[in-house]
Amino acid sequence: MRESQLEHQQPQQQHLLSAPTPAVCPPIGCALAPHLPNLEQCDQPVVACDLASAQRCLADWCSRFPGVHASTSAQTLGSRPLTHVLALSGRVSFRAYSKSDLNAAVSAGVPGHAILLANPCKTRGLARHARRLGVGVTVFDSEPELARLAAAWPDVELLLLLAASPRCHRLGARPEEAPRLLAAARRHGLRVAGVAVWFGDDNECEGDGGGEVNSDVDAEWAAAASTACGTLALARRLGHANANVVDLGCLSTGALAGRALPAFANAAGIGNGGCQPRLLCDLTPALLAESVVMATRVLAKAAAEQPGCGGYSYRLSGPGLGGQLCGLFSREGEGGGCSGSRDGVPSRLADCGGDPLNLVLPELSVGDWLLWRGLRACPTAARLMHCLFTGELMETKPAACLDEEPLPAA
Repeated sequence: MRESQLEHQQPQQQHLLSAPTPAVCPPIGCALAPHLPNLEQCDQPVVACDLASAQRCLADWCSRFPGVHASTSAQTLGSRPLTHVLALSGRVSFRAYSKSDLNAAVSAGVPGHAILLANPCKTRGLARHARRLGVGVTVFDSEPELARLAAAWPDVELLLLLAASPRCHRLGARPEEAPRLLAAARRHGLRVAGVAVWFGDDNECEGDGGGEVNSDVDAEWAAAASTACGTLALARRLGHANANVVDLGCLSTGALAGRALPAFANAAGIGNGGCQPRLLCDLTPALLAESVVMATRVLAKAAAEQPGCGGYSYRLSGPGLGGQLCGLFSREGEGGGCSGSRDGVPSRLADCGGDPLNLVLPELSVGDWLLWRGLRACPTAARLMHCLFTGELMETKPAACLDEEPLPAA
């Protein structure tokens, strides 16, 4: 199934704040979605989205964290095919921060009711635009924001954004401000559906130590859970009867989520008769780690000469990546296809003769594409990620995205 065919399918998406329900992604026959218009005629390395891997990542997330509603950032994904496939799954909501984010998500097939406008400092114009698109949920952390929403978006459902901890200072109201803000929302006739406590990439926390996790941070997650549940109970007492959602924001990696979510659930009493909030969590980093791949093409091959190596020696387009082979995109068959390595298991390639471009593989054909994961480990990863996020890979010269020049100023 090609992207043009995907465009005509309508996503069966539940409301953002409804309880997650099982859904099945539609089959994707051509699982490699290149960011360049004519992959077959391009001999340069390109960055692409492995849509099948993104689907597997989502399925794994849902099995590991049942009952947690997955969300992702439409802005950070940067890939329209990937956004569309996730929208078709019906299992993912989308975060937007600006008018351009909203427009990009809707144009990729995301229904407005599946979008969270995760911007606590909106203009009235942005609020009106989100309302026209059918977006129904946003965040707030101040009384001036409530006044703007009452004037421009009175039917919106709100999440009160709280500072995740004393170290997280960029966004969010202090917990002691919650009673005043919840009462103000009630006076304005606005509905509060829950709270948001953002750790990780959605907020700036002092002393994060490059993403390291320690017992102090575990304690902060537990404290945040207690604060969130206390705030939900307060909201219900102040007239917001349906407040039961907690948005945890982006937890950066699956490993962090694996520690944060159980700690949060235990502290909140989830499953033990406690306040039983519905959790919303952003899995964008996990999706990108699984779905963003570098595609390098087989330019030439010869029988391997090294004793014991067997197979063939191949020269690939582009620099040595030092990554992990995760798939093969062959010219054979309609539209090509994406699969695991020939034995069905991703494998690291052997370096033959000290030449990073000479690798021993099972027999492939000249013109086949190899997919590489683990881009963050290679020298040009930051540049590649920047190109992916900003859309520069739509340019006709993919090699421009593989240089070692500094990133352009934002």
